[in-house]
Amino acid sequence: MKLTTLSTLLVLLLGLTANCKDDKDAAVACGTPAPTGYRVFLQVKQDPPITPSAPSELALYSNDSEDYTCGNYMLLTSLQRNGNTIHLDYCGIDVPTVCLASIGPAVNRTSLQDLPIQRYNLSINVRGRTTTGSLDLTTSPASLTIADPTVAAVRP
Repeated sequence: MKLTTLSTLLVLLLGLTANCKDDKDAAVACGTPAPTGYRVFLQVKQDPPITPSAPSELALYSNDSEDYTCGNYMLLTSLQRNGNTIHLDYCGIDVPTVCLASIGPAVNRTSLQDLPIQRYNLSINVRGRTTTGSLDLTTSPASLTIADPTVAAVRP
């Protein structure tokens, strides 16, 4: 009896777990032009420590302006630092094979913990559209500004 119940629950769980890949939500490769109105939202947060003895961590959270069939899509992001300039490149999405959450945007979390505490100029590329901005790690909380909010915007 217990084995049958367990098997039934497993089948139900697998049936309820949607496959995230469908025609609308195919993976978007780097270099693919963005749809009209597409942009990325950025927010700098101080994450709490994972354990009581661990330090807190500064991170850049990003999400796009689309709603996908699953909330666990990954926003393909790269961060490169050259002196006092940070180049952020948002080039597409990665579609998971299993849907773990409801409808939502593609998201990314990038650690800023290893960056020296200073002010940075930002060069932001969002699927072929560019803007500039600044990231000031000398303030508390860290300050983020973006020149063209139609490409990327600061999430409060």
